[in-house]
Amino acid sequence: MEPRFDVYVTGDTLDGFQRDSVLAGLVHLFSIDDAAAEQLFDGTKRQVKAGCDKATALKYREALAGIGAAVLVERHPDEPPNAASPASEGADGIDEATPRELAGSQSSWELAPTGALMSDPSKGAASPAVTVPDYALAEPGALIPSISRQIDPINPDISHLQLDPIEQ
Repeated sequence: MEPRFDVYVTGDTLDGFQRDSVLAGLVHLFSIDDAAAEQLFDGTKRQVKAGCDKATALKYREALAGIGAAVLVERHPDEPPNAASPASEGADGIDEATPRELAGSQSSWELAPTGALMSDPSKGAASPAVTVPDYALAEPGALIPSISRQIDPINPDISHLQLDPIEQ
């Protein structure tokens, strides 16, 4: 059975968008009046689509993010979590889009500061030893000696071949 998802607007605008333009976008996108858009975007998490498939959830997320609304996609409550999904995509199989969404979700994830080491290098496995061959470099412009080896000449039988005369 395909997993189901719920789509929410968080009530926040994405960076670079004004609240009024987001409200106008919600009115146009959902064909609702201004009061309903205000209620939908009042600063709290509101569900806009429930129990949809992954493709539909991604379309909603893309459309809402396109008008500047912060979006959160979560696994539908009736769905059991999938333990086999990759950690980078989250338990719902949809990759997280923004740190703001991560902060709004109920997970215990934290973002590391920029430039922070992700692991302790002193605890890592030692690199394997690499043996570097001892090469000698020739001076610029020097002739590079080549390896001479005895090559037996190949003498194929070509007595059966002939050339046609050139036509003028």
